[in-house]
Amino acid sequence: SKAGTFTHSLNEGVLKHFIDITDTLSTDDTIAKIESLNWNNHQDTIKTILQPISKVYSDIKLISSLNDIDKHNLQALFEGAKDLFIQVHRRQQYINRRLNTNGKADIYLEQILIDPKNDIGGTADMIVVYSDNTAAAFDFKTKIPAKKYLDSEGNLISRDYITYTAKENYKIQLASIQRILTKRYGVKQVVQSRIVPIQLNMFQNDDGTYSNTITKIVYGAKQNEFLAQYAPLPE
Repeated sequence: SKAGTFTHSLNEGVLKHFIDITDTLSTDDTIAKIESLNWNNHQDTIKTILQPISKVYSDIKLISSLNDIDKHNLQALFEGAKDLFIQVHRRQQYINRRLNTNGKADIYLEQILIDPKNDIGGTADMIVVYSDNTAAAFDFKTKIPAKKYLDSEGNLISRDYITYTAKENYKIQLASIQRILTKRYGVKQVVQSRIVPIQLNMFQNDDGTYSNTITKIVYGAKQNEFLAQYAPLPE
């Protein structure tokens, strides 16, 4: 959906911003830098990231441009992206301590992966290559849960919003990414292959269709336990 693509683009913009402001920092300093960011001192930057995306998806609305619900949704996305960014760098920190090194993780957003031998390829939302030549793959999935999976305030109350069919498709998708990374790009091992769900609540029309107005964004297990990353493959 357009709302999903809009949210996906905004999430990518925030993650790219985190990459840019930590590019020259060590892993420890990167974690400290991102942990120090808070919504109050960073919301203007996030709104700057939002502006060009809003022009492309001008029919998608976050309630209205400046009200409190809008700010809450942007903050939820900022905090979710921040937690994920810290997560991958904490794994690099663990590698550094284990190997007594000062390595850094390389993060690739919207990375095109191609296996010409088998004539397959695609785009991975986020690939992380760690200094020990292991990798992690993260695929962002925006979800508009049916009302039966929500409480009266629009909060998820079940993990069943991800269907069995969707889980099987995720398994196939991430297995293909794993094969390409190890066979074509020389990665030693893909240690994590994760689906990262992002909840979108939308205004629903009388006929059951959804409008283009996002009423709620929820991102990550800290914001709702049922939005924990999903690992369809063994780790």
